[in-house]
Amino acid sequence: KVDIIYLKSIEHFNDWDKLFSKLKLTLKKKGIVIFKHRSFFSYLGAHRYASIGIPWGHIILNENQYKKFIKKNYKDREKQMINFFYTGLNYPRSSVSDLIKFATKHDFRLRFISIEPPHYNKKTTKFIKKIKNFWKIVKKNYPNVPSEEVLSGMYHIVLEKN
Repeated sequence: KVDIIYLKSIEHFNDWDKLFSKLKLTLKKKGIVIFKHRSFFSYLGAHRYASIGIPWGHIILNENQYKKFIKKNYKDREKQMINFFYTGLNYPRSSVSDLIKFATKHDFRLRFISIEPPHYNKKTTKFIKKIKNFWKIVKKNYPNVPSEEVLSGMYHIVLEKN
């Protein structure tokens, strides 16, 4: 058993329930887990492997639209991009709020959370203005994702095992 675990890139875990079960077994009582997390819903959330060159394209297109776009525009990388989109990134998609719910289910409590604004914040604000009905589209595709998660850079989350 250990006192502290640091995890980076949990957006690549597909089974957060399993992750928290293992963390619970590995940490001592009152042990701390520190997450550095880039939300799937953020501007860079699709990472370079699933990014399509459209600002927030991975969330303003629904899954069928994303697949069609990939097939049409990325024929040489289609299989790799689709594979990464579904198996290389958290799927089914989970928000930071979902992460906290998984944590509490496994007897962890939130000690600290901060959102690091991205250094490209001004640029992304301009993109939002250029995309007609941006927030309406995001809400339709992901109704429970808050705006701060869409606009986030990196999350820093500290949880303590009860």
